[in-house]
Amino acid sequence: MTNTSRGGGVLLAIRKTYKVKQIAFNFTRTLSAIDIVGVKVQVLRSVIFIILLYIPPNLSAALYESLFEQMFLLDYFDADNVIVLGDFNIPNALQVSSASDILLPVDSHHPPLEVSFTIQAELGKFDLNEIRKYNFRQADMRILYNDIADLDFAPIYSLSNINEACDQFYEILYSAIDRSVPRTLPRNNCYPPWFNASIISKIKQKSDYGKNLREQ
Repeated sequence: MTNTSRGGGVLLAIRKTYKVKQIAFNFTRTLSAIDIVGVKVQVLRSVIFIILLYIPPNLSAALYESLFEQMFLLDYFDADNVIVLGDFNIPNALQVSSASDILLPVDSHHPPLEVSFTIQAELGKFDLNEIRKYNFRQADMRILYNDIADLDFAPIYSLSNINEACDQFYEILYSAIDRSVPRTLPRNNCYPPWFNASIISKIKQKSDYGKNLREQ
């Protein structure tokens, strides 16, 4: 988020499940009239760069040129994993389609924009050996039942934000689970965790059939 007192400004919100690192730009002082925020986002085994801009109206063409010159000097800017979004205040330079199913009247000066793009993220191998998971087979169920029965959920009732209430609920619940259910490393397995024994058996059976056909 940028700090500004003249209006404008940019805010980039990203789901906390993604690994994010903010990008430091070395030209923000020389181009102080322009608000810019950039982040590097890890999506599975791939990386994308997102740059968000706000350019106030009535700026000179020289400032636009200086901005884009500085951005093209970035090492990663010419890659195909860079997304640049923002309000450039160049109304005649871009074309967009208006939605027909709007919920509220659109402010002509601040219209909402929806942008979609496709990312080809590399899945890679499943690294399950470093993730400790609850092993309920080794749990002390008597202690677990008693702890859950004694949990105090009263603090949740005073929260007005549903997200905070949900986080508090799971924090209280997991406090009981952590006391009686151990976390263990899964067995060394090349299959994803949602593959059960039946699926794995069918995969091996399919492989055997294919091997037999090739040998005939």
